[in-house]
Amino acid sequence: MSVRTILDHWNNDPEMATLLHRAGSSIETVVSLQDSRESQDRITVKRLRQELNALYWTLASRLLENRASEEPERLTFDENERLFLDTGFLSEALAPAPEGAAEWIRQDAPLGLFQIYTFSDYLAELYSLVNDRPAPNDRSGYTALTRISAFERRLDAHRQRLQFFLNGVLAKCSGIRPDEVRALAEHLSSSIGGYTEVAMRTRNFRESEGDARQQMSVEHKQFHDAEIQLTILLRTAVESGALDEAETKRVLAMLEAGKNCARDLVFIRRELSRWEFRTRKFRDAYAKEAQAARRVAMRTALETKKEYVELTAKSARLEPSPLCDKETKVVPLRTVGELLDKLSNADFGMFSVARVRMYGIPRVILVPGRGYGTYDWSDNTLLLPIMPNYSADRSISYALGTFRWDSDEDRDIKNGYELIPDNKGKSIVDLGQSFYKDYYLWLTKEQQGYRILPRHTHKAFLQIFAQKVEE
Repeated sequence: MSVRTILDHWNNDPEMATLLHRAGSSIETVVSLQDSRESQDRITVKRLRQELNALYWTLASRLLENRASEEPERLTFDENERLFLDTGFLSEALAPAPEGAAEWIRQDAPLGLFQIYTFSDYLAELYSLVNDRPAPNDRSGYTALTRISAFERRLDAHRQRLQFFLNGVLAKCSGIRPDEVRALAEHLSSSIGGYTEVAMRTRNFRESEGDARQQMSVEHKQFHDAEIQLTILLRTAVESGALDEAETKRVLAMLEAGKNCARDLVFIRRELSRWEFRTRKFRDAYAKEAQAARRVAMRTALETKKEYVELTAKSARLEPSPLCDKETKVVPLRTVGELLDKLSNADFGMFSVARVRMYGIPRVILVPGRGYGTYDWSDNTLLLPIMPNYSADRSISYALGTFRWDSDEDRDIKNGYELIPDNKGKSIVDLGQSFYKDYYLWLTKEQQGYRILPRHTHKAFLQIFAQKVEE
C-alpha cells in the first residue's frame, strides 16, 4: 500500500485519488532506494523525484480547480492544503515539513510598501480576478483603504517625532533662535506631502490646477529650502561642538525615514486605482466566458508561474523542486518585509523606473522550493523561494536585481554594465547572471561601506546607481 500524503482527504475525487496513489507509490520507492549505492537505483530515485516535482504542479492545478468548482465567494484552502501549496510538504515519508511550517502558514504579513503573498494567497487572488469575485483578505489584515489610513498615521508619527527631536536638538545650539527652529521644524513636517507629490511628478500633481497645484508647489519649495537650511545648521553645529556626529546622523535618518514614508504613501494610494483597473480588465476579458474557459485561464496562469518559479532554483544552480527534500527553515514573512524595505531603499532609483510608474510596486510571492529570487514581468511580481539558498538577503537581492535588469527599457544599466572589461564577450544570459551577483554585493556590502567589487565594476555601479537630487 502507498504511503499517506497530506492531501489524502481528496481521495474521494477520482482524478485526485489517481494522482495521490501515483505520488504514494513513487515516494515508497524513493524511500526504499534512496540509501542505495547502486547506480541504477540512484538513477531511479532521481527520475522519481523529478516526476514528483512535476506532480506537485499537477496536484496544485487540480486542487485549484476543485476548490474553484465550488464557486465560493472567496477561495480558501484548509491548513493541509496550504502546507502543501505554500511549503511543498507532501508526505512525512518523503521529507519532514520545514521547521516551523505550521506556524508559518498562519502568520500575518507585515504592513509595508511591498504586498507579500504566500503561494496559496496568489491562487486565491487569481481565482477572484478570473471569476469576478471579491478580493481575498490581505494577509497583513488590511484592505486597500485601511492600508492607506495606516500609512497616513505612520507619516503623522514621523512628522511629530521629527518636530519634537529637532526642537530638542537645535535648542542646544547657540546662535539659533527658538522661533527659527520652530519654523524650520514646522516646514519640514507640514510640507512633506506636497514636496513628495511634486518631486515624484505624481499624477495628482500633474493633473491638479489652480490653488491645489499652487499649494503643492509652495510646499515643495518650503520643504526643499528647509532641508537645505537644516543641513547647514547641522554642519555648523557639529563644527562648533554643539552637536556630535551621532545626533546629526539621527536627525538626518529621521528626515529620510519621513521622506520614504511619504513616498510609500504615494505608491499605496496608486495601488487602489491599479487594483480597480486590474479587476475591470479581467472582468471585461471573462465576462462572457464559460466556466471551462475560466478554468483554462487559471491553469495557464499557473503554468506560467511554474516556469518562473523553476528559474529561482536554476539561478542558484539547483535542480528545480517545489517539494521539501530535507529539514530546513522557511523564511518568515516579517523578515522578508524588513529586508525588502532595507534593500530597495539602498537603490535610490528603484522606484523611479518606467515599469513602476506604469504597473506599480511589484507584489511579492513566497513560492515553494529553494533558490534565489527572480522577477516575473508577466504580472509584475517578485518570486522568493521560502527556503532561500545561501541567505534571505541574497535571494531578495537577486529578485530586485532581476527586476532592475528586466525593467531597464532605456538600457541605462545594461549599456554601462556591458562595458566593464570583465563583461566583454558575455552572452546576454551570462551578463544578467553576473549582474545579479554584483548587484547583491552592491546592495549588501558596498552600500554599507565595504569595498568588495572589482575596481571597474565598483566605478560602473557608482555611475549607474548615482543618487539624483530629485527624481
